[in-house]
Amino acid sequence: MPDVGNILRRILPGPKPEPIRWYDYGVRQQQRGNLEEAVRAYTEALRLDPEMAPAYSNRGSAYLNIGRPELAIADADEAISREPRQPVAYSVLGNAHHALGKAHQEREEQDQAQDEYDQATRYLSQAIRINPRFAGFYSDRGAVHRAAGRLAAAIDDFSQAIRLEKRFPVPYNNRADAYIATGALDLAIRDLNEAVKLDPRFAVAFVNRATARAMMGQRDQAQRDINVAVGLGLDRRALEEMIGQVRPMRRRRV
Repeated sequence: MPDVGNILRRILPGPKPEPIRWYDYGVRQQQRGNLEEAVRAYTEALRLDPEMAPAYSNRGSAYLNIGRPELAIADADEAISREPRQPVAYSVLGNAHHALGKAHQEREEQDQAQDEYDQATRYLSQAIRINPRFAGFYSDRGAVHRAAGRLAAAIDDFSQAIRLEKRFPVPYNNRADAYIATGALDLAIRDLNEAVKLDPRFAVAFVNRATARAMMGQRDQAQRDINVAVGLGLDRRALEEMIGQVRPMRRRRV
């Protein structure tokens, strides 16, 4: 169960204990994208208080975002051993196994990739059981289903994420990607329009919309989306080469 004393020490006025100050500093650095500094801060908090489960979860999340999924898994396991119903720790585990699965897939190690995706799905499902109202867990599990080729399950999870948080652009983009894979291009365009309306700097959504438009034979509109993505920092040559390989297809209306 949660450490009520620790929670009270954090919210009541007065000087905070040293490990909590390091933890709070780590949270601020993580929010700013200073991940190495966040790891350093959480490590110091844990040196002072080795039982601080949220510090393990957050450090695991930071490790994951700097490309060290094995360390993320170790930290998430430590968090769960201290607070077994901590959904963030299960989310870290799920996303770390997703990252390992993608690494296996890139090496064409399909059996190992599938094993990692299955583990990722189980951990993210546990996060959802603990907190079924958090859209991000469904979005993350949908991304695992998409990577594993389970398109219908991916679309279901992205749809649930959208139902829970209609102003969250990521699941719109990701559901569109799954729709593109199924040939439902009109639905993909609709989702991508919403994604870029919610976040006009969402470069990947412009790339996906360019792909869908190229598949629909709308080359001029696709080029406009590529231009926007380039303006947001993506490489023009790589994008135009990618779009040049797209062939128009007969779209399926749903």
